[in-house]
Amino acid sequence: MERLWSAFKQVAFNNTVVGMVAHIPLLWYYDIQYPMMDISYENIPGPLTLGKQLFIIIMWDDFLLGSTHRMMHCRSKYFPMYQWFHKQHHEFSQPISLCATYCHPVEFAVSDYVPFMFGPFFLGGKCHFTTFCIWMFVRFWETADAHSGYEFPWTVFRILPFTGDCKYHFFHHYKNRGNYCSWFKIWDTLWNTNIDYVISEEEKADKKA
Repeated sequence: MERLWSAFKQVAFNNTVVGMVAHIPLLWYYDIQYPMMDISYENIPGPLTLGKQLFIIIMWDDFLLGSTHRMMHCRSKYFPMYQWFHKQHHEFSQPISLCATYCHPVEFAVSDYVPFMFGPFFLGGKCHFTTFCIWMFVRFWETADAHSGYEFPWTVFRILPFTGDCKYHFFHHYKNRGNYCSWFKIWDTLWNTNIDYVISEEEKADKKA
């Protein structure tokens, strides 16, 4: 219970204080480029436009989160990112939804907040406030699902092709290596950072055969 309370306090701090501080320079830049995010009812994007925008946002989030997450696992003598920052997140070898953003504040800013915000900023003035709100809801839902410890077959995130699942991310926490991306297996496959997971799944399939 003490561990959960500690995690809750860290998550609350990250999502309020750290998030607010990280938001200031981004809002300042966004305000210069696009004086105001479109909130008009008339310009609410249709299903096709919304789908395209969410796809772009998700792909940017997945690439940047996977890249920075991989960087956070660096254990080199001169750049021990894991010992400095990421080790805290791996205190939960069996993840739960609460620990999705349980991490060092520096990691939260670099590996959670920047990937989360980059897609909407990339779209710039084309990103309607409705798109951003839906993205925020979907992102929180996905990371809670991935860290839940349960493989729900009905979850919408299993419908998309090449997606990771709870088992995929559970392997990362359990083995503390590989499977760095959140949404898809594409980047991990290209980087060859999910090879241990693939071998493990093949061995399980052979035993069942």
